[in-house]
Amino acid sequence: MLILRGFAHLVTSVGLEPLLGSSAWFSQSLMRNAHSAAAYAQVGLESRAARINWLLPLGEDTSHVIPALLDNLSLESALRGSHCLLTAAHADSDLFRLVRQAGFCVYGWQRVWQISRESFPDAPQDSPALRWSKPDAQDTPGISRLSRQLFSPSVQTVKKITGEKLPDYILKTNGEVKAIARVNGYGSKVMVTPLFAPGPLGAIQILQPLFARLFPLYSIVYLVQTGDTAALDETLSEIADPASEREDLLVKHFTSMQK
Repeated sequence: MLILRGFAHLVTSVGLEPLLGSSAWFSQSLMRNAHSAAAYAQVGLESRAARINWLLPLGEDTSHVIPALLDNLSLESALRGSHCLLTAAHADSDLFRLVRQAGFCVYGWQRVWQISRESFPDAPQDSPALRWSKPDAQDTPGISRLSRQLFSPSVQTVKKITGEKLPDYILKTNGEVKAIARVNGYGSKVMVTPLFAPGPLGAIQILQPLFARLFPLYSIVYLVQTGDTAALDETLSEIADPASEREDLLVKHFTSMQK
């Protein structure tokens, strides 16, 4: 018999989650009995969406463990106000098969690259033609226009549900938003997810002033490539090393019933 509940040690869960921010994440465990866990998982809460940060089964046979844990994570996410649950998995993995059976559908893909610092020596950050800056409310129409042009329909559907905030940086030329980037720092490491269309300016030309801003602050820079930036393959193979294999992005939508 498997038992679903919060973190395996209730006292630890009660003590840690309020201190570290239970409004931003929650943890769950799947217990074989009162003293033995079958799996652990943590889910991050992002606006109107929830995302599986990590999932750790303890044992070789996960065919019964993961589906039960995924169901509980979905329920808990919905109870906390999320409209969907997001995750990622390799298409040829057992996890992919299990999340698909649990009601998740593919809406995109991603691949992580580690940027070579040697490819981006110290460069001017404030070139008048190519200047990355923080967006403000007045940039929202331009950001929305670029997103509609470049995001695939399936990604746009998910983003309408998740209600994402403004990107961390934008690049404008002649007053028009030409590129956006989301930047997530973790200590000495940072992950950058850019979005821009191929054009007269090369990808390296666009990315160089952004990385010139980041390398003084972080020792390791990762770039997250998605299906919407598939055209960057050739450029990234020249300036970066693969940090992960391609993963499919999956979403499980929740049904909302109102009286």
